[in-house]
Amino acid sequence: MSEPAQPSPLALAYEALRAGDLQTARDLGTEVVLAEPRNIRALQLMSVVALSSGQYKVHTNFVQRILNIAPNHPPSLVAAALIRRSEGRLTEASELARRAIHVAPEYTHAYNTLGLCQLILENYEEAAECFSYAIRLDPQIGPLYVNLGKALQNLGQWDEALEALRKGEELSPDYPEVYDALGRFFTQQNKLDEAIGNFAKALSLTPENERRQQQLADAQASKVEFGTGNGDD
Repeated sequence: MSEPAQPSPLALAYEALRAGDLQTARDLGTEVVLAEPRNIRALQLMSVVALSSGQYKVHTNFVQRILNIAPNHPPSLVAAALIRRSEGRLTEASELARRAIHVAPEYTHAYNTLGLCQLILENYEEAAECFSYAIRLDPQIGPLYVNLGKALQNLGQWDEALEALRKGEELSPDYPEVYDALGRFFTQQNKLDEAIGNFAKALSLTPENERRQQQLADAQASKVEFGTGNGDD
């Protein structure tokens, strides 16, 4: 009776990555890349390991290596778009996301990335369209609803925005950004008690986050100064 086939080093590397063992994933991935320098799956693994390790330049280099080999590789186009977005190069980021959509019209992350760029560019209608389409493709991803809620809020569609944010909370109750977004929503509605409660929830999930500490303190200070807690004062 023959022995069962052993997992390949690349398969073991992906297993290590899923388990959070970045060092093992890096070691095994490096072994594969040295043997097969044009192996896109190995290069993609190395880019994710680098990003997860905070090695942003290394991540960028691996993404570019993939695109040099396969210029229309959708995950790498989206990764490159996110890199451009982080650098404030929003037009380039948007074009990369559009390329990914053209190549892979059902790729949820491409629509989300394009929507995020349009949100920053204040193209709120296009942002809402992107997030809505992403939700149609994958309706169980909570952050998509949070992003949609932000776009709708900026369009003045308050009821629809709150509905989207609540759906994001339902799907991703441990996602701190949903409580940030709800806090900002209620702040704009002059409902400071609700805002404070949501900002406190966001901070409880990330207690060392200085930005969230400050936004909670600001909301509490506004409550003391203006005494408005329910939007009716």
